[in-house]
Amino acid sequence: MPELQSSVESVKQEGFQGDYDASPKVNFSWEIPQPNNIALEIRERFVDYGSESFGLRFYKHQLEIKNIGTLSVKNLKLKHQWFRETLC
Repeated sequence: MPELQSSVESVKQEGFQGDYDASPKVNFSWEIPQPNNIALEIRERFVDYGSESFGLRFYKHQLEIKNIGTLSVKNLKLKHQWFRETLC
């Protein structure tokens, strides 16, 4: 399977004016021992998916990841696993 590489091409910064509802928290686990003084908070900003076609479905998933620990994070690799919904 080919490797996916992403890069930021441009960025616009603007302070948010007003209040907004907090996004729901995402439950996650550590596949490695959690580093000392690093605590992550992950929230789901947006999720959308298209109808299934040929056994495939596209997803758009926007997350807010915040380090609430005392040390900076240099690199972060987040793995998503999507599971097919089953009918009971």
